[in-house]
Amino acid sequence: MLKKIGLFLAVFVSILMGVYFATDYYVTKKVTRKIDRKIEALKPETDIKYEDCDVSLFSKTIKLENIRIIQNKYRKPITIKEALFYKVDRNHKIPYYLGLKLENFTFPISSISPEVDYFISLLDYQGNFTGDFSIDYFFNKEDRSFDLNKFKLDVDGVGSISLTSELSDVPVVKKGDSLETLIFRMLSIKLKHGRLIYKDRGLFKRAVLAVSKYKKLSPEVVKKKVISRIESDGNISPNLKKSLIGFVNSPDTVIFEFSSETPVSIGSILFKGNGAEFFKKIDVKVMSVNSQNP
Repeated sequence: MLKKIGLFLAVFVSILMGVYFATDYYVTKKVTRKIDRKIEALKPETDIKYEDCDVSLFSKTIKLENIRIIQNKYRKPITIKEALFYKVDRNHKIPYYLGLKLENFTFPISSISPEVDYFISLLDYQGNFTGDFSIDYFFNKEDRSFDLNKFKLDVDGVGSISLTSELSDVPVVKKGDSLETLIFRMLSIKLKHGRLIYKDRGLFKRAVLAVSKYKKLSPEVVKKKVISRIESDGNISPNLKKSLIGFVNSPDTVIFEFSSETPVSIGSILFKGNGAEFFKKIDVKVMSVNSQNP
């Protein structure tokens, strides 16, 4: 009797496994065709190729591997080892929610505009920018709130930026909206709270060296001048000055946190008052952290 039950369970599990893998294969093929159609629509301006697409029903993810992006106006391709979509809004042209991780991207410096190329050359960057990127956000159309759960860009030899924030009164982008209309409507977005972490991986040192060459000053003198400007700025609080000066002396990690009991619109920050007024409306905290001397 036990042998029959065991045999039945084994057969039943085998059938379930077969159905699962068959369904997974079918869904992967279906998603791959949709992706290929979207890629085809981007030609001839942009040509995107990838080696493999995998859709997991269990984890509800879509993974593309070894992506190669070629744009007509750029000489070299952008490559991405792996792109993982773990939540995607497929019902709107601009997704209301998205979870995406890009692992090991390579972005040729020559693919940027000539103006930016010149600026980057002053910082003595050559070849490619490499790193990782991830973003996770959710937009609620009903109450027009926007939660940026994660935004992280980590570039080798430059630095990493991590940002989380909560916004309100975010306008819904409508079909046919002009750029001017969008910019005007974006000014109504209100800041509730957020946190930004910047970890330097060589950018600040390169910037100091670039300025020192341009001004024909030593790096130490350039840093002293920066510190002097910070100290003489009457709109900066003593605690903020201390954190910024600490970062200049020993560039490592700087953390910005902002919050407001009454959310403040971007427009009021940009066009009303000065820097001092901004810090009155929003509680801003800045902390400089040196991993060598915690």
